[in-house]
Amino acid sequence: MSLARRTGRVRALALALGLAAAAAGSRAGEAPDPLASLPGELHTVASLGHWAAGARFGAYRVVVLKGGVDRPVTRLVVQWLSDAGGSEAGVPVVEASRDVAAVAAYAGARVLPAWRARGNNRLEVSARIRTPDGRWRRVVVLATTPGSLIEVR
Repeated sequence: MSLARRTGRVRALALALGLAAAAAGSRAGEAPDPLASLPGELHTVASLGHWAAGARFGAYRVVVLKGGVDRPVTRLVVQWLSDAGGSEAGVPVVEASRDVAAVAAYAGARVLPAWRARGNNRLEVSARIRTPDGRWRRVVVLATTPGSLIEVR
């Protein structure tokens, strides 16, 4: 048997075994677990507050991603969620998503994020950042309508 033919058989066997393992791992009729696909660096997720823009409306979501010891990077992301848009089963749709650039500028620094709803169309997102020289800096942004972040401090 030629090497090419053996390689093809090995690939087919590996594919069959992989499909069988995947089928055995999930029960018939059950939807896959969405938590299984979450990235390991996901640290915190919070949904709060409300926004409205014309006929569109929804809630804010704040996502904090943190790297490990080798990559102590913190990302702070604001998302605007909407139930509108024809999503199936009422699953929210992400209208917009923005990184808080003022936090991203301090990659590798210690970041202590916080957030609070300040009424309709106002979400305050803040972070205390310990800079490499040991000083603390505070960043504050306001999230308003989808995609709009205003740096306050």
